[in-house]
Amino acid sequence: MIRTHSVSQFAFICLMGFAGGLVACGGSDDPDNNKMAVSGLVQGIAGQAGANPIGSAEVEVRIDRNGDGRIGEGERFQTTADSEGNYSLNVVGQSDRNLVVTFRQSGWSSQHRSVEIDEVADVSINGTLRRSEILDCRGTRCSLDDGSLEVRGLPEGFSGNGRTFNPVTETDAFPGEFADDQDNLLVSGVFANIEMQDAQGNDVDQLDDPATLRMRFPRDTWSAIRDIQPGNDQIEVPLYYFDETDGEWKRDGQGILVDQDDEIVAESELGNIQSEQFNGNLYARGDVEHFSYWNVDWPIETHGSISGSIVTAGGSPAGGATLNVTGTTYAGASSPQTIGGDGSFCVDVMRSEAMGEDIDGDGNSGETHEVAIRVTYNGKIYNLGRVTMETNQSSCQTQDSQDLGTQELLPELELQPEMCSVTVETVDETGTPIEGVFVYAGDYSLFGTYFEQCLEEYDFQQCYLQTGESDAMGQVQLNMLVLDQISFYGYVEDVNPQAESSWRTAQRTNFGCPSETVTLRLDQGYDEYSLDISVQGDEISWSPEAPATQLLVESSMSDPKWYIFSAENRIMSPVTYGQLPQGIQSYFPFDGSAPEALASGDEITVYANDASDTGIYEYYIGETVVE
Repeated sequence: MIRTHSVSQFAFICLMGFAGGLVACGGSDDPDNNKMAVSGLVQGIAGQAGANPIGSAEVEVRIDRNGDGRIGEGERFQTTADSEGNYSLNVVGQSDRNLVVTFRQSGWSSQHRSVEIDEVADVSINGTLRRSEILDCRGTRCSLDDGSLEVRGLPEGFSGNGRTFNPVTETDAFPGEFADDQDNLLVSGVFANIEMQDAQGNDVDQLDDPATLRMRFPRDTWSAIRDIQPGNDQIEVPLYYFDETDGEWKRDGQGILVDQDDEIVAESELGNIQSEQFNGNLYARGDVEHFSYWNVDWPIETHGSISGSIVTAGGSPAGGATLNVTGTTYAGASSPQTIGGDGSFCVDVMRSEAMGEDIDGDGNSGETHEVAIRVTYNGKIYNLGRVTMETNQSSCQTQDSQDLGTQELLPELELQPEMCSVTVETVDETGTPIEGVFVYAGDYSLFGTYFEQCLEEYDFQQCYLQTGESDAMGQVQLNMLVLDQISFYGYVEDVNPQAESSWRTAQRTNFGCPSETVTLRLDQGYDEYSLDISVQGDEISWSPEAPATQLLVESSMSDPKWYIFSAENRIMSPVTYGQLPQGIQSYFPFDGSAPEALASGDEITVYANDASDTGIYEYYIGETVVE
């Protein structure tokens, strides 16, 4: 939720992989030269393997140089990263335009970085990708197995990948900045990446007819959910998409809140949602006509701003330095801002709330907001500390910002890797400690020169990744090196003894070395159960009576006889063989004719899903043979 306004006169930009930060690395001596080099490192975060370089990743740079709203000839540049994840290419830049860099690799969610180019200069931009998942596409519906993402009403034959993101714990994966194209700050509830292909395998960006998108909110953002149209007994939420041409978020319609059964959530539940007392899962459901990153955001017009100047230890303006501002009391980060030749800067951020005021609509009034400031200069990272925002409204445009004065880049402010001892507590969705959780943590900004320096004094494990398993009290002690931010992850299997298998996961990021215990609430995951199927004549029933998504009947020769699935509704027990329940589609027989009669030896399979009262996704599968 931070909007930056660059006042740069000379741009030296070099992006680093910590929280979207930058490291200055020099630029062209000729300000009229539109040729610029773009280079960097592509890495991926995948489970306990931590962050590793991704070789052969595709890198595309786009810049709308003529401002016509599209990427034409001479405005798109492409290359491929080498085996160590490094890439470099020459592009033709343009001042006062957004440079949008996209990183792609099969099996990973694409990432988009946006940097405002005030004056053409060499740029090095790093990308950090996260694993995506293959969408399960059946008929006109594609979805993730855990139910967090679903697209309905697609043409048959579509396939694709997707992933939902938690804006609180995965801030650095957010495309662009937490602001829209109207200069509003954005409070994000959930964002998702959807990449689709048609039946011929061609990438699909635009649909002929709208499809219905459904994204699950993480519990971390429930307190931010607001109803933008009160009074109609449903909760509407704004939908935004990321425009990959200009690197900005744009409003595109709205959705409504639904539960795990796709039932509309009443307005009367809003208080329970914001206090996390609502039972089950919450989803945003709305129509979309194209695929990109989609986001549920609440725009905030009123905000604060900070300004000042950055100077070197000798007092000279630190022209060519870069500034990164990140919210510590809210989920939001600025796009990198280049510091001009006079050293001045200004950044729009979330302001603190006055008594009784709730500008972010999270149900908590009078909140005090804080931001952390990082400056990079000549390859070094400086911590300028945290700033508590005032309650008065201000902006860079009105030039009434909260003045931080002159900030001197003193040697003692330079970030250095330090040993950190931290206690991590793992709890379930109810707050009960969990034993046997595998916890791993690391500071992914410790790479390159910092990593090499770290290895000179410490061993590889301390510089890279620390792991441990929680004890009977749900706690684990970790000792590691930290430069800027620590990312914590935890997962556990078979935590639910009533289920055949279960999985819980959580993640969290902290600035610096935490002085207090870090709590990982493992409230994301699933439980898997067995269904008992019975057949009486043509009646097929199952227990427990979970809402099914698929019912398949095969002959003893494994040939399909009857296959029905739910694109939108659910199949409820019991079902009469050969009779389609209302709202349910038939995939076989293809022509919709009556199937062959049930016979001894036929195999029946039922797939179902539901959600527990605490929101954990529940899978059910059952098989039986007709006697």
